[in-house]
Amino acid sequence: MAFTDRFLKVPIKIYDRAQAEVMGKAEYEDSWMKINPFEISHYKPTEDKENDNQICTYVMMKQGDGFFVYLSPDEFEKLLNSNG
Repeated sequence: MAFTDRFLKVPIKIYDRAQAEVMGKAEYEDSWMKINPFEISHYKPTEDKENDNQICTYVMMKQGDGFFVYLSPDEFEKLLNSNG
């Protein structure tokens, strides 16, 4: 197993903070993040108020970082259990 095989690729949304300040509204773009699933502290279902109340999963890592993963909690659990 390669070191990077332990990481999960999850869908996220990002925005350009400088553009948001100029435009007055954030424009989000689809992106991804790779995380070590063994570093997850907890996760919960939530709605992203900034993105049309989209149902997603809020993930909190052990070191304190938190972020939205744009998968339903069921989809997120399937990804965790499939090892990527």
